[in-house]
Amino acid sequence: AWAVALLVLLSMTQLMLPGPASAQTTTDLPGVLGKGDYESPQFGTQITWTDAWDLGDVDDPHVAHAIGGYATEPVVSDPAMGDMIYLSDTDTDTAVISISLAVTGSSVDDLTSMMETDAFLENTLFMDPGAEVLSTETSGNTVGLLVRDTGRNSDHALFFVAQVPRRASEPTIAVAIDLFDPETYEASLGSAADGLTIEGFDLFATHSMDDLLALLDAD
Repeated sequence: AWAVALLVLLSMTQLMLPGPASAQTTTDLPGVLGKGDYESPQFGTQITWTDAWDLGDVDDPHVAHAIGGYATEPVVSDPAMGDMIYLSDTDTDTAVISISLAVTGSSVDDLTSMMETDAFLENTLFMDPGAEVLSTETSGNTVGLLVRDTGRNSDHALFFVAQVPRRASEPTIAVAIDLFDPETYEASLGSAADGLTIEGFDLFATHSMDDLLALLDAD
């Protein structure tokens, strides 16, 4: 979702989505150093993952949902919009992680005020109209959001976390975890906690895994 999803690219208080898929012509995987090993081409941020995750298959419906039609590969690097990578949960095939790194100029207040708007939920995180925000929290320079679709897609939930850098030259890091099956929410979040490392980024800075599961169960 982020992609974010991502996913998510922000410029001050304006949303900036990637260009249409036809504009994404890269056929290689920029930044991928090997299995489970990635370095952001533009920012040098290291990202590693275990066998519980793999680069997303863009033809998989869950991955396609997370991408939202804005890329044709699971790894994207664009000088104007930043770096994005999409990972799929190999244990359950019911979760997708979208990671976005971009210089945005956004503050924590910018992100907080924007996160619960319909435009952000529907156009950036690709939630259905009427999605229910279960929680928003901030911790230092990090903001977090848990949201769930309603109606026929009520199994789908999304946890979004964005970390604003302390220096303007560094990227905002945004991560979205799309969860598609309530029976595997716990397993997928556990795989993210144990199997994903993003240099300088705490995925659970605003919500612990127990917090998220309690909120999803209460709903």
